[in-house]
Parts: sequence; C-alpha cells; structure tokens
Amino acid sequence: MAVADCAAPQEVSRLGEAGAEVAVLPEREGRVDLAALMALLGDRDVMSVLLEGGPTLAAGALAQGLVDKLALFYAPLLIGPREWRHRCSRCGRASGCSTPGHRRGAADGARHPSDGLPCSRD
Repeated sequence: MAVADCAAPQEVSRLGEAGAEVAVLPEREGRVDLAALMALLGDRDVMSVLLEGGPTLAAGALAQGLVDKLALFYAPLLIGPREWRHRCSRCGRASGCSTPGHRRGAADGARHPSDGLPCSRD
C-alpha cells in the first residue's frame, strides 16, 4: 500500500501491524506523488501498471506524463477534472452551450445545429 508522507503515523503503523506492506512516499497536492510511486514500482521490476481509479487519479497520471499507453472505454458520462465535465458533446462548450439545453444522450430526436447529430434538450 502506498501512502503520502503526510499520512497519520499511527494509521501507517496500524496498517503495518495488520500485515500490509506500506510504502511512505512524498506528498503532491495532498496525495501520493505518482512519479515517486512509479519510480518505486520500477525499482521493484514492475513494468506495467493498470490505473483503474477515478478522475483524479487518471488526470494526475496524465498531467505528470506517466502514461505510455491509454485504453479508453467510454459511456455518455465524461469523467475527469471538474472543468472537463458538463460540456455539450457536440460543441464542447461548458454548461453554457450556445444552444440552450443541449447535452449528450438523446431519446427525444433533437439534433445539434452544428452537425445534426443527436443531442438532448433539458
């Protein structure tokens, strides 16, 4: 288990006493420094890592240049940093799409004016 060096020492000790191998790594923005974690794993001959976390983990790894290969599985819900969310899938504008109420997903047959593809209305 990897924890940031800002983790409560008593909690880190408790994890170790319970049998977990705990790596205490530098902190970056209140979280484990991903570059330090990847370096530690590399030192242990781990050559491939699957990051199956939420938007914060994915965005952090991408921002730090730690991703060599990307496999995307998508659904009509965009994950990522908050500023990536709530965009019209047709014109890319945040919540204030120039076409009122446009969002991805559409069962009502509405079409986005920029490309004629399905787009729902609020």
